[in-house]
Amino acid sequence: VEESDDEGAGEEEAAESDYMSPFLQPGTHSGRSMSMQDALKVREACLKALKDRLIERANIIQARHDEETAALAKEQTMYIRDRDTYTRQQEEEYERRCEQSTFRIHILEQRLKRHEEQALQKYYDLDAKLRSDPRLAVLMSAG
Repeated sequence: VEESDDEGAGEEEAAESDYMSPFLQPGTHSGRSMSMQDALKVREACLKALKDRLIERANIIQARHDEETAALAKEQTMYIRDRDTYTRQQEEEYERRCEQSTFRIHILEQRLKRHEEQALQKYYDLDAKLRSDPRLAVLMSAG
C-alpha cells in the first residue's frame, strides 16, 4: 500500500514541476502532438507568465523599498522639526530606528539588484527548456 502512495506522490511532484502544464490543452500531457500554432501559443504563454511573475516580484520589492524610504524620510523630518525637545533617550531611539530603516533599505536594494540580475537568466533558462522540450519539437523542426 505504501508503494502506491509513493508513486502517487512522485506523479504529483512531476506534475507540479511541469512548467508547461497550465498552458497545455487537455490530452497533450499524454503525448498527443501539437500543431505549430498550438506549440507557439504554449511557448509564448509560458514565457509571458514567467515575465509577468518576474515583473510582479520586482514591483513588490520596489514598493517595499519606496515605503521604507518614505518612512525614513518622515522620521527624519519629524526629528529635524522636534529635535530641540528630544531627550537623550528619544534621540537614541531615533538613531536606532534610522539605523534599522537604513539596514532594511539596503537589504531591499540588494534584493532588487539580485532579482534584476537573475531575471534575465531565468527567462533564458526557461526559453532553453522550452526549445528542448519534445512537446514543442514542432517549433524546432519548422525553424
